[in-house]
Amino acid sequence: MRRAVVLGGGGHFGAALCAGLLERGWNVTAVTRTGGRRAGLQKLSVKRVICDDGATGAMRHLVRGHELIIDAAAPYALDLHDGRQSHSQRLAAAKDRMASLIFAARANGSVLVYIGSFLTRYLMSEEYDRRLRIISASHPYFRMKLELERLAKKAAKRGDPIIIVNPTSLLGPGNLRIVEHCFVASVLHGKMPASFPDIINVMDVRDAAEATLRTLDAGIFGMPIWLSGHNISVHDLTEMIAKLGRVECPPRWRGLAMGAAVLYALENGMSVLGRGSRFPSLPVLLTLASRAVDQSSCQRALGVDLRPLETTIRDEIGWYRSRDLT
Repeated sequence: MRRAVVLGGGGHFGAALCAGLLERGWNVTAVTRTGGRRAGLQKLSVKRVICDDGATGAMRHLVRGHELIIDAAAPYALDLHDGRQSHSQRLAAAKDRMASLIFAARANGSVLVYIGSFLTRYLMSEEYDRRLRIISASHPYFRMKLELERLAKKAAKRGDPIIIVNPTSLLGPGNLRIVEHCFVASVLHGKMPASFPDIINVMDVRDAAEATLRTLDAGIFGMPIWLSGHNISVHDLTEMIAKLGRVECPPRWRGLAMGAAVLYALENGMSVLGRGSRFPSLPVLLTLASRAVDQSSCQRALGVDLRPLETTIRDEIGWYRSRDLT
């Protein structure tokens, strides 16, 4: 039986990938950095390993004996500041981990699937306009994603069998991030400060996992595969969530830029006091950087039928409430 290891296997996307691999007959090892219950893995017949994959020598040990490695745990900066590390230290640690992963995959003769960010499409293209330049310079998240993808592309050009997948914003059951970083949960808990008219693109995590594995089946190496779903305004998405979840809809703001500036300044100020912000700026910055996108020709060729957005929202709300998370 073919063996795969999923780094970040207990996460939102990681668990969906584990489920898809099992359906394809793979023997799956799911790596998580912490213990405790991981709801997405509870009903899956996977081997679970708890390990800090960034520790010295850990990556080589984790990937040994696996033909396939999926990195669904690439580091990214959720918070604007980290009291333990500077921006440059966080970036250096992320790049060191990526270099170790690429080296371990090469030494093991494994195929590597790297899960990146849809926004690198714009950061690396002519669509890198002034607004996006300002946004990407404002938060370490963007530079980290960009630098890690550059390392993956460099290795692919060298001949390493690397698949690069860049999904858009993912929704659907199984999201275990803190409420403030989960779109649906933040609306259900009344922790979304406002909604905005800006258009974003969202995709069901299960559809993204299926598209990723079909990319693997097709052997599309080296070329970034951008995965997109439904274009919708933040106003309409929050209204849909509030209606289906029977909760109050957040107030509507006319513009997002001012809201982003306010939350960014608040997070900066709270960090000076050694405290985290109740409303982190990254989700709003990501929304501000997003835009309407159509499916790429490559994604259409993969033949994945997207779930209706309302079905995705209903399933995610049901998942939260079945676990008393709302």
